[in-house]
Amino acid sequence: MKNLCIRDKDTENINPDDLSLSILISRDGFSYALYNKEPKRFNALVSQACDNMEDIAAEFREFVINEKLNLGKYQKVNIVIADHRTTIIPEALFQNSKINEIYNLNFFPTPERVVKFSKLDKSGNYLIYSVDNDIIQVLDELFTEYSLFPQSHSFIESHFTDNKLSDSPLGEKVYVQVFHDFCDILILKDSAVVFYNTYTYRTNNDLLYYIINIFDQLKLSQENAKLVFSGFIETDNLAVLNLRKFVSQVYFESQNTDYKYFYKFQETSPHYYYNFLNIISCE
Repeated sequence: MKNLCIRDKDTENINPDDLSLSILISRDGFSYALYNKEPKRFNALVSQACDNMEDIAAEFREFVINEKLNLGKYQKVNIVIADHRTTIIPEALFQNSKINEIYNLNFFPTPERVVKFSKLDKSGNYLIYSVDNDIIQVLDELFTEYSLFPQSHSFIESHFTDNKLSDSPLGEKVYVQVFHDFCDILILKDSAVVFYNTYTYRTNNDLLYYIINIFDQLKLSQENAKLVFSGFIETDNLAVLNLRKFVSQVYFESQNTDYKYFYKFQETSPHYYYNFLNIISCE
């Protein structure tokens, strides 16, 4: 994550009741966006990179207070938690009373984290994930009301919906969302979710391996499948350059044309915050 400050000064004259606040919490920094629902316009996008976050809750609390995000009563507050400990369950198999058991099948449980779930109304699935207890305490202290989402919520729902409404909903599409130490991979085939998983990584070669292995294991077409990147990855990343030798169609997300943006949004690559900004569509 990079330091970034895009803010329309006119936002100060807008009643907070007309704004939605979205905040992204990740292990290498924080971001927030302000969205004016009436003109469907993003007025601000601010990010702060943190290299060493031994106490992420304290760092987050300081970030919110310094940016004065806790002073206004917003129309909606969305909190997005970026963490690899996320798993997907079909709606038919989901039981609220079993979320801890399901989570424990995939990830090592710790007393410092609380297990949550998020319903994917559009694709008919549930996401089970966990959040630091300290983060929950800070959120409860700073905001009277907020909605909590894992980073994969808008990633899955937005791509599922966009594919359904596209001129070419059929075929194989592989979506990869990259964070500093993990990635989400989603595969849609003929408008259905056929695969979703998270992978931790250390090097570009790790990313390359996971994606090529998925193409191999699921027998995806190297010529016809579309591979689309979003998140914190550069267009000239070595993994991407090498994948272009293996996969014919490699793309990066562009700005979502359903919304308007303060003109300085052009200062950052649109694929960086594509899924984070799309959390608005999940309200």
